[in-house]
Parts: sequence; C-alpha cells; structure tokens
Amino acid sequence: PSSHAMRDPGCHDRGLPSREPVLVKTRLAVALLIALSAPAVALAAPPTAAAPASVAAESAADAAFRALYEKEWKWRQDGGGEASEDEDAPANATRLPDVGAAAQQARLKVWDETLAALKKIDPKTLSPDNQVNYAIYRDQVFNLAEEVRLRGYEMPFNADSSFWSNLSFMARREMKTVQDYQNYIARLNDVPRYFDQQTDNMRAGLKRGFSVPRAVLDGREVSIATVAELKDPTESPLYAPFKKLPNTVPVAEQAKLQAQARAAISGKVVPAFQQLRTFFVNEYVPQARTTLAAEAMPDGKA
Repeated sequence: PSSHAMRDPGCHDRGLPSREPVLVKTRLAVALLIALSAPAVALAAPPTAAAPASVAAESAADAAFRALYEKEWKWRQDGGGEASEDEDAPANATRLPDVGAAAQQARLKVWDETLAALKKIDPKTLSPDNQVNYAIYRDQVFNLAEEVRLRGYEMPFNADSSFWSNLSFMARREMKTVQDYQNYIARLNDVPRYFDQQTDNMRAGLKRGFSVPRAVLDGREVSIATVAELKDPTESPLYAPFKKLPNTVPVAEQAKLQAQARAAISGKVVPAFQQLRTFFVNEYVPQARTTLAAEAMPDGKA
C-alpha cells in the first residue's frame, strides 16, 4: 500500500493525524480536540489494498495488518461505524445514523478490539509503506475509540457546524433512479428518530456539565427555527432534489415522488425541528455551561 493511501475523503471527516503525530497530553485534550473540531466521527478510508502481485509476496505481518484493516473497514461500510448525516455507506441508504448510546458502545467494542489486535503486530516487521500506514491507522482508530470513550457524541455540534444543518448535505447526493429518490425520502422520514437520539445525547451531556459554552449559543437557534417555521415544504433545501427530476425517473413516477417528499418534510422533518427548537431554547441553552475554561469540563483537570 502507498504511504499516501490513508486520506481524508470528505468535508465532514476530521482528517488524519500527521505522519509524526503530536501526542495528546490529557484525556480532556482528546475530548476537546474531537468534540470541538467537528460534530461527527471521522471515518477516513483505510490503506489502499495491495495489488494482487504484491499480495502474493507480502510478509505474514503485512498480511495480518491488511486482514485487520480490511475487516474493520468492511464493518464501517456495513454501517457499524456510521456517524455522519451524509455518510455513503450502503447500510445508510434508507436511514440516518444510529447515534444512540448503545450503538456508540458497540462501536467502541469493535475499535478497542481492533486496537488490541494492532498491538499484537510489531510495526517493525511491516514493509516501509505499511509502517507509515500502521502508525496513521492506529492513531485514527484510537481517536475514534476515544471519542466514544469520552462520550464526545454528547456534544454533537459546535460553533461552526451542527447535525441539524448537516442534513442539507444529503440533498447533494447524486440521485438518478426511482430507488435513489425513495431511499432519500426514507431518510427524511427517519429524521425524528435521529433527532430524538441526538437530543437524548445532549441531555446526558448537560447532566455532567459537558456542553457547548452558553457564550457561543446566541443565535444558534435561528438555523433550527428556519426549518421549524417552514410553511411550504418545497422551500426547504431538502426538497431541492425534487424540483427538477432527471429523465432517468419515469414521468409517471415523478409526481408521486414529489408528493412523498413534501409529505416527509411537512409531516416528519418540520415537526422534528420544532421539537429540537423547544429543547434547545428551553433546556439546552439555560443549562449549558457558563464557563469557557477547559478545566471546567468533565476530566478537565486530568
């Protein structure tokens, strides 16, 4: 595999550690780095699989490393490591990510097992390229595990981005077939469940003093209210894919899909935003931490 194989594939990914990563000094530093840099887990691509000829010649250590990251990556692609609203894993075609506490702990178990397996591989026995890949991959999985371990998912937004605003990115996916549009509508109908899980997570964060500082929350409800107060579903950015359907969608199906999209936005998306606004204004902002100092956070003096 190339030493440049591990890359940042999307705008929502946190990016990978540098080739010579700076060691994080405290658990709090890890939590802040993760929670404040982006609202969703980064799921960067694994090392590129070796070509068939090189696979035959690879060492036992290289083969073990490849088998490990391929297994973990397949698990992610099957939906195990999902976390982003616009994640392209096939398992996410008809639903938004499962961000509930139980699902988070299930992910942690897999990543901890992966880290344990990595420890059994001596990086010095790997090829030069794979020694670099090993270091990057290990740090990536460690950061993914630490985010869950420190319950960074209980702060699913920051001063720059949020899970509710990120929904608009899924409207930019390429859609060509009737099934593509039906899948998208299914995701719209899943917004209430997804928002409920995010709200539960934020509520749990509030209880332990883990929240976005109140000082940076002024005006954040505006982006929620814009959707919560929507009267015409066709004015939502989420309806954009249906304004001009491609020729690949039969004319007989177009009106039906448009009606289903309008119903999903009016009946599921808008009410979900209304409930989120109520929670945000009445619970989150009043209970958010008033301090800006990192040491005021859980494990802040670790």
